[in-house]
Amino acid sequence: MGKIKFLPFLLLAFLLLSALSCGTPAPSGETAAPETAAPETDAETLPPAPEGALLHTIAELNTGADAIDGHAGEQANSSLELDRRSVAVLTAQDLKTTLSYYYRIKKRPDGGYILFYSACAARRPNVKALDICCILSDDLITWSEPITLAKSAGSSRNYATADALFLQNGDLLAVYSYRPKEGYETDLCSSGLEIRRSADGGRTWSEPQRIYTGMNWEPNLLQDDDGTVYCAFTHTAPYVHYYGYNKTIRSSGSAIIRSTDNGVTWTPDVTGPPFEARRVIQDYVGDLDGLKIMNDQMPVLLKLHNGRYMIACERQEINGNCYIDIGYTDTLDYSLGLTEVGPADRLTRIFRGIGPYLAQFPSGETVLTYGRGGFNAAIAGADGKGFGSAQKPFASVVSTSRSQATELLTSHSLLAACEKIRDNQQTDLVCGVLYLNHRIDAGRMTATPDGSAAEWAENTDALFLGSESQAQASFRFGCDADTVSILVERLDDTLDWKGDCEELFLAPSEKGPCYRVTADAGVVRSAVRLENGSETPVTLTGASLLVTEENAADPSRRGWITELVLDRGALGFTGDVLYFNAILYNTDGKEVSAPDTFSDCRAADPATWKPVRLAPAN
Repeated sequence: MGKIKFLPFLLLAFLLLSALSCGTPAPSGETAAPETAAPETDAETLPPAPEGALLHTIAELNTGADAIDGHAGEQANSSLELDRRSVAVLTAQDLKTTLSYYYRIKKRPDGGYILFYSACAARRPNVKALDICCILSDDLITWSEPITLAKSAGSSRNYATADALFLQNGDLLAVYSYRPKEGYETDLCSSGLEIRRSADGGRTWSEPQRIYTGMNWEPNLLQDDDGTVYCAFTHTAPYVHYYGYNKTIRSSGSAIIRSTDNGVTWTPDVTGPPFEARRVIQDYVGDLDGLKIMNDQMPVLLKLHNGRYMIACERQEINGNCYIDIGYTDTLDYSLGLTEVGPADRLTRIFRGIGPYLAQFPSGETVLTYGRGGFNAAIAGADGKGFGSAQKPFASVVSTSRSQATELLTSHSLLAACEKIRDNQQTDLVCGVLYLNHRIDAGRMTATPDGSAAEWAENTDALFLGSESQAQASFRFGCDADTVSILVERLDDTLDWKGDCEELFLAPSEKGPCYRVTADAGVVRSAVRLENGSETPVTLTGASLLVTEENAADPSRRGWITELVLDRGALGFTGDVLYFNAILYNTDGKEVSAPDTFSDCRAADPATWKPVRLAPAN
C-alpha cells in the first residue's frame, strides 16, 4: 500500500489514552524525560477503521437549540470564522456589469437564496448607479442569469441601493431609490422610493409602486412581530427643500415610513414638499455656511430579542470622514425635528467605516458589519452594546471592500456577501458563510477512544477553524467525573505527511498553566506543559486507525480524527470551565497556508481563549 501520504483518500484517528495523566508534572524549570517519538508509519501496519467512518462538516454540528440570549454578557469570547470552502466568487462577467455594489443577500423560504445589487457600466470615478438587479441560487454555487428590476436605459431615471424582505405572508418585497438623470439637485419631486413584489421567491415581479417622493438613498426594510413593515432611508429631501443642495455635504438624518398591510399602503404618504417622513435618528456634525448640518445616513434596523430597536448608521462628518453611529429606542413611533438630535440612547463614532449592517444570533451576540479597507465585523452583547474590537473574517480572500451585508443562516452561521475591488476598478462579488465560535458546553459522556465519532452523535456543540485554506477542523468536548474528552475532525483534501498538523492548547483556568498537544497524520508529535516560560514534556500513549475510500461513509471527505481522553484530576480540570485554543497548519502541495487560529485569541492569555463549560467533577 505504501506510505500514507500517497493514498488517494485518508482518515486517521489518534487515540490519546488517558493522555497527560502519568503523575505529577515536573516542576517549572525541570524537564521530564520525553517519550520516544513515534516513527513514520506505513499504512499497511495500521489496523483497519470501522466500516462507514464519517467526518462531519461544521454545517452538520451545533444542532442543539440555543436558549434565546443564553450567551448574554459573554460576547468577549465570541468570534466569527469564515468557512473558506463555502466561498463563491461572482465576477463582473457573471453579473453582467463592470461595477456591482450595495449587496443584499436573503435566504428564501424554499431554502435557496437571492442576492440584490446595484449595477453600473462605468468605472470609477465616473460611477453612476443605473440598474437594480438580482440573482438566484439554490446552493450558493450555481447562480441564475441576472434579473433586472429597474433599468436606466430608455428611462429618464437612475436607480440604486436596493433592499429586500421576505414578509410573514411569504411575499418578497424589494425597495430601491430612484432619481432623475438630470437636475435631481433641484427637481426633488422626481426622486423617490419604489417597491416591487414577488410571490415566487424573486423569479417574477409585479409592476413598480411608488411609496415615497423626495431625494433619498439607501432604504432598509424590517417587519415587526405584529406585521408592521418599516422602511427606513437616508432622509435628505426636507433639508434640500428648505436650504438648497450643498455639494460639500447634504444635511440628512434617517427616517421611516410604515405599512400595516404588507406594503400595500404606507404612512406618511409623502408625495411632495416638504417631503417629511418620520425622522428616527440623526446627530449634529457641525456648521456649514451658517447652517446646522445633521447626519446619520444609510440606516439599518434590527429588532433585538429584548424588544428594543437598534439602528446602525453611517455618520459622515463635514470633512468627509465616515464613522458608525448606533441608536437604541423602545419605539419607532416618534419623529425628530429638522435639527433635533436623537434618539438619546446612542453610541457615536464607535468605528471608522461605512455601510453598516446588523444581525443577531439566537444566543444573543449582535453582529455589526461595515466596510473599511475590507469586510469588518464587531460583536456586541444581547442588548446591542459592549462591542469588542473589529475582526476581519474575510481577510484571506478580500483585501479591499466597501459594500457588504449579512443574513442569519442558522443558529450559528451568517451568510455574508461583500465587494472585492480589482486593480482595474472592476468589482467581483464574494459570498461565504461565517460561523459563530463562542462558549460551548462539554456534553456529559464517557468517551471510548476508538476512532469513531458515533458516540458523539448527541454532543454537537463545536468550535470551528477553516478560514485560511480548504483545510478545516471542528472541535467537540465531553466530560464525566474523571475525564475530559476532545474530538477533532479535520477535513483536508490534500494530506501532507510533513506539513499538516494541529496544535491544541488547554488551560484549567484563565491564568494557566496550559498544555499543548501537537498531532499530525500518523504521529503525535509532542505533549507539553507550559508554565513560566518553560516547556515540560509529559507522557502520552497513542495509536492510529486508517480509513480508506472503501470503508468511508463519504469518500469525498478526506482528513483525520483526533480523539483525546484526558485525566481530569491530573491536569487540574476540576472547575466548571476549561479554556481552549487551537492552531491549524496546512500545506497543499507547495502552497503553505497561514496558520489558522481563532481571531480573538491571544496565544499567551488563556482568558481570551474559548471557554468550554464542564459538568461538575463530583
